[in-house]
Amino acid sequence: MKLVINFFYRSSLFKIKNELQIKCWIKFILKEKNVKINFLSIIFVGRKKIIEINTKFLKHKYETDTISFKYDTLINEADIFICPFVLRKNAILFNNSFENEMLRVLIHGILHLIGFEDSSLIKKRKMKKEEDICLEKYKRLLNE
Repeated sequence: MKLVINFFYRSSLFKIKNELQIKCWIKFILKEKNVKINFLSIIFVGRKKIIEINTKFLKHKYETDTISFKYDTLINEADIFICPFVLRKNAILFNNSFENEMLRVLIHGILHLIGFEDSSLIKKRKMKKEEDICLEKYKRLLNE
């Protein structure tokens, strides 16, 4: 079965301009890592919704930039929730462009689906390194 990626915008203040390139990048990374996902939804939500999801499912009562869920089903589904509001704050905090921060958060969510964790300093460093590698691959895909 071929991977289907859909973008959903629950936050009206934001829309990705380069969905096709991002879909190709995600497919490339998942294929390279030999990860089988058939349906991936990337859902952009507001601040209240990301706090609600974070509280309900992860028991964290604060906002976050991304949350990933991979479901053990016969059709291999996954969701990544992203909050543009938090992305904007983090882009300023880390002196990054909004687009670069969005790509980093998106690949962070993908890496969680693959099995990467960031629950310790060592795991965070490993994940950050993998994010950097994947972002370089995105740049290369754009230049081809």
